[in-house]
Amino acid sequence: MNMSEQGVVGNPLLQLLGLSRRARAARTAEELAFLAVNDTRALVVYRQAALWIAGSGVKALSGVVAPEANAPYTQWLECVLRELQVTLSAARLFDCPNVGAMAAAIAEERSMSAGERKLLRPKTRATRS
Repeated sequence: MNMSEQGVVGNPLLQLLGLSRRARAARTAEELAFLAVNDTRALVVYRQAALWIAGSGVKALSGVVAPEANAPYTQWLECVLRELQVTLSAARLFDCPNVGAMAAAIAEERSMSAGERKLLRPKTRATRS
């Protein structure tokens, strides 16, 4: 391992930046889902991660290439998460942004030129001397 790789391994901010770069480079929703449940382990310690989308079900599980819909764990997880959604929705704790709208915005941003993207970025305030 060279010095620059050692710096990334020990620095959570650099790991986060690397993860965000790989997420933006993902070509499909499946690839992005795989990154979300597997590559985040470098930032957060967990035993098992799952990506579940209401109405669509389990989209990704850590440690597997693709979740098997008929596997007992996947079926149990679907049941638990549907119940959790109902419970949390009743408490108004499960309001998530529209993932489809976010994906469309990302796709639109990718199709823009660098100059167009620069125009959309918020301007930073100048520091006083």
